Amino acid sequence: MYFLTVPFTVQSGDTGELVTSAYHLRVAHPPGYPLWISAYHLPLKYLDFYNPFHTAAILTVVTSLIWIGLLLSKFKKKCDLLMISVLATSAVVWKYALLPDVFALHSLFLTLVFLCFLNPKILEKPWVIFFVSLSVAHHHTIIFAFPFFLYSFMQNYSHRKLVFSLVFGLASISLYFLLLYFNPTEYGSWDLITSPKKVFDHTLRREYGTFRLQTRAEDSGSWVLFFLENLIKNSWSLVLVLGFILVKYQKELKPHLKKLSIFAFFFIIYFTVFSLLGGMSLGVHGEPVFERFLIQPTLYFFFLVLMIVSIPKVKLPKLLIVSLILNTAINVSVNFPALNYRNNTSIEDYLKNSIDSLPKSSIYYTYGDTIGFGTYYLKDVLNLRPDIIQVHPTWGFPWSREKFKRTYPDITRSTDEFILTSLDLSKHRFYTNYVLDRVPQGMFLSFYGLNFEIGFYQGTENYHRFQCDLNYKWRTRPQLGSFSEYEIGLYFDLLYGACNFSNGLQLMNENSLAEAEKEFLRALELSPFNSRYQERLCKLYELSNNPKRSSCEERLVNLLTVIHPQYYSEKL
Repeated sequence: MYFLTVPFTVQSGDTGELVTSAYHLRVAHPPGYPLWISAYHLPLKYLDFYNPFHTAAILTVVTSLIWIGLLLSKFKKKCDLLMISVLATSAVVWKYALLPDVFALHSLFLTLVFLCFLNPKILEKPWVIFFVSLSVAHHHTIIFAFPFFLYSFMQNYSHRKLVFSLVFGLASISLYFLLLYFNPTEYGSWDLITSPKKVFDHTLRREYGTFRLQTRAEDSGSWVLFFLENLIKNSWSLVLVLGFILVKYQKELKPHLKKLSIFAFFFIIYFTVFSLLGGMSLGVHGEPVFERFLIQPTLYFFFLVLMIVSIPKVKLPKLLIVSLILNTAINVSVNFPALNYRNNTSIEDYLKNSIDSLPKSSIYYTYGDTIGFGTYYLKDVLNLRPDIIQVHPTWGFPWSREKFKRTYPDITRSTDEFILTSLDLSKHRFYTNYVLDRVPQGMFLSFYGLNFEIGFYQGTENYHRFQCDLNYKWRTRPQLGSFSEYEIGLYFDLLYGACNFSNGLQLMNENSLAEAEKEFLRALELSPFNSRYQERLCKLYELSNNPKRSSCEERLVNLLTVIHPQYYSEKL
């Protein structure tokens, strides 16, 4: 199922940046992920699959199958197999078994630590210590699994194991110094890693604040509820299994109470620290960020249930066995279409349409991970539109502005944070996907297809009307009947008509209702499922007493019935 749903085109989040960094061997965002970048570099560069992104996705699937296979090699009972099936088909695990992000490899390390916790004797083998030690060169949240490793280590303490642990641990930490050789001076590399101090700062995520997902601290307490909601939605049968065993087999659990208590304690520690120091609320952008961090507590919960079920004399009744089968079947029926990235070209189509519409030698300021680093991938890996000068979303950092100045000295006036006063726009047209907070006097901001153009007024030229009629090409587009099919790609699909919609609003304010109707209809032609556009068209028909109002409102109700209403209030 993973191979059937693996993506062929660039997707959302950090995937565009990570794949590009691995392809060109560049420094990725903090902490740098030197192990992931190194492991993916050669396959992405030299394996001739469909494209480098697809190759990275295949490697991610293989990594996921390895850690699932390790669990299957240890737990072989029928109920174990069914529980592993529930986990493997849950939304968050399935999703990051496909997307080339760092979380599949992180799951592999968590599984290794769990197996050591169950059977401390395997730490007598140096290669086990070696692979577990590599985890410190990867994701920072592995520190929440370190107490499990320490417990396993102390069960059969020996000086030999201590030596191997120290040697392999220090060797793994030293992998972060590879950042000094990951082309740190290139514009596409994060920060300017040119000294050991810079390596330490990057490794400790000083720019964001250590143990924070981003620089600004917001309330993230709702993340616990977010986790519970996803757990019950995708793994409800495991919750039933845990509840049944805790009630039915209390006596059988007592000899294992120490181990279970240790596991539960550090499970709670993860929740507490992450909730207090995550640094981001859910809201518009928080949910897709936080969902990735559901994987570790989800695995913790699953490991806990699997450990309890493996206790001798614990047997599950047929009803719970049926619930595990049913849970897996529901997960497959819901998540297979929702996470089928095989034909999901929505994001890449949007990014291609965006840059293909820009004039030659434009400056393009891309904001946000998906658009910014997705465009970064298209330009630097697929070599699309090399004539366009892309300003990365990292412009807010001083090192990024300094790198831009070194790379493009002819168009950089200064390295101020405000981009419009920092660049020489006299010879280049400037575009952005992001509405800037302010535009200097004497400059205009106008829609240009999927982006905004910012430039200087020329004479009496009227920029009141936006340039909307550009040609777009699509390979696949979502359908109303399966509206969750393409995940965040749907968001971009809903924006194609934004320029015409804005034109329509202007014309409507001027009481040019006939012209406004044409613009709204064109907006809906480009974005047929955007209920916001549909609602404004209905409002226009109401003002003009147009008999089309009735059918317009029927379609609006249909859209809001199929699509979650909050989607528009939050996203648009």
